[in-house]
Amino acid sequence: MTTVSPPDATDRAVAPARPLPRPAAPAYVTLDAWRGIAALMVVVYHASATYRGQVAHDGRSFADLAVTLLDQLWLGVQIFFVISGYCIAATADSARRKPAPVTTFATRRVMRIYPTFIVWALLMATAIAAAQHFAPDAEFWGRKSRFVRLSDFGWLDWFSNLTLTHTWLPKAVNYFSGIALDVGETPERAHTLTEVSWTLCYEVQFYLACGLLLALFPRRFFSAAAGLTAAVALLFVLDPSHGARFPPRATFLDVRWLEFAMGIGVYWFLNYASVRAQGTYALSLFAASIMCWLIRAQSPSYEGLPPAQRFLIEQTDKYLLELTCCAAFAGVLVLLKSRDKALSAERWCMPLVWCGVFSYSLYLVHWPFCKLISALAWSLGLHSLPATLGITVPVCTIASLVSAWIYFRLVERRFINTHSQRHTVGAMPLVEPARS
Repeated sequence: MTTVSPPDATDRAVAPARPLPRPAAPAYVTLDAWRGIAALMVVVYHASATYRGQVAHDGRSFADLAVTLLDQLWLGVQIFFVISGYCIAATADSARRKPAPVTTFATRRVMRIYPTFIVWALLMATAIAAAQHFAPDAEFWGRKSRFVRLSDFGWLDWFSNLTLTHTWLPKAVNYFSGIALDVGETPERAHTLTEVSWTLCYEVQFYLACGLLLALFPRRFFSAAAGLTAAVALLFVLDPSHGARFPPRATFLDVRWLEFAMGIGVYWFLNYASVRAQGTYALSLFAASIMCWLIRAQSPSYEGLPPAQRFLIEQTDKYLLELTCCAAFAGVLVLLKSRDKALSAERWCMPLVWCGVFSYSLYLVHWPFCKLISALAWSLGLHSLPATLGITVPVCTIASLVSAWIYFRLVERRFINTHSQRHTVGAMPLVEPARS
């Protein structure tokens, strides 16, 4: 009689792991349109900045309402963060099923964000050097436009700009050197070649955090991301400054990880949870949005407070507004998923999708055009709200779209993965390919 021996411990050790579950429907076509909306929000925000900064309002006119709305368009950046969370979750979910997932993930992220940014940073440096040579006494130096002379750049400014660490690295050097530890004693960030690059510093940190989670917990990536989110939320609640004081501020330990994580949650619930759980998640997001808004409404007045305390209250108020926007937007994404294909086929959606395709270029390129054109329009006497909305903003937007499309064609698209031009997840915000 032939007997079959049971598998020994060695056999069990090399047994293949159970395959990971497949996502139900990672495609989210209208993310391109949302990304286009977010990019245009930021463009209009900067195009109207000169008017909003120069005109005083009494709080009772239509112009005041318009300015209030224009002042909130910076929240387009927070929409980018939520979309980025969804798309990076999809990328990590795909990478963990492949050999060398971390290497694949990291290589694609580095090649996607840095070459396009560095080329633009060098172009900005060249333009600033030319302006400094031919117009050394121009009015835009040192003004709110934040154009900075290259002669003011130190080695740490250059290094942190090109590595996209300028929101936190110079402050960390001062902090751990025992210099300028109090709020207000350290500049918010290093000198920058392009003011909008602060968001890319966050994106790089999001990538590093996700890459680390992918390396340590490839099979439990989403559980690990949920744990990190809980830790950051606890830090935000327990920290008396609510993340507004360094070292949490300007790192992913402040509330910006929570905004990014909302997008990760949207991806997980839409692809691995039941319809009922998806509805519960959406309701939870809306409840969180309302709660943040109510807490913000109860913020104490900072009139008469010292600058440091005033700064902390203002920054906390800003964080709560960001969380209000992000939670509401993430909830909308969950609810609209069932109508994704129908909405993407609408004619009105096509221009927004087009903007979304090159929104990284649009985000990078628009800032100097908006600043210079709006300042020129103001100097020519276009001081009214109708002139701003009817002339300045459209001209800035058209100039930004044209220049960004050219930059996309000449530079950005060369660093998009050509083998995945038809990717179905949707376009990545700010630093991700239009079809990744």
